[in-house]
Amino acid sequence: MGQPDRASLRKIAVVVEGDDEQRHLLGTIFEESDVRVMACGTADEAVRLMEKVGGDAVFMFADLTDSRGLAREVESRWPHTYLVTTQPAGRPDMARPKRAKEIERPWRALDLIVELERAIAAH
Repeated sequence: MGQPDRASLRKIAVVVEGDDEQRHLLGTIFEESDVRVMACGTADEAVRLMEKVGGDAVFMFADLTDSRGLAREVESRWPHTYLVTTQPAGRPDMARPKRAKEIERPWRALDLIVELERAIAAH
């Protein structure tokens, strides 16, 4: 892979994952897509991060117990950010935000990369 261009360096992928090892793995996966990866462990940390960098955040992946609550806030405050959330398999789809893509656990790295690339292409 070549050097990322300057425009892609401004693009940020936000990872919100409570487990340190999973968060590190996700960061490693997303770094291959020429975006800056910023990670945090809670929804509150994610909101504070978005308040600082939300204008450049093209993608957010949230794998939390209440990913939907965070996604609803991001959807209303940073509507340009492409959202991907997880929920355990078999859980009802009732309160999912309209624009959020929801994938079941266990997720596959390829599925996440495809969603990130879609977000990058849309910007």
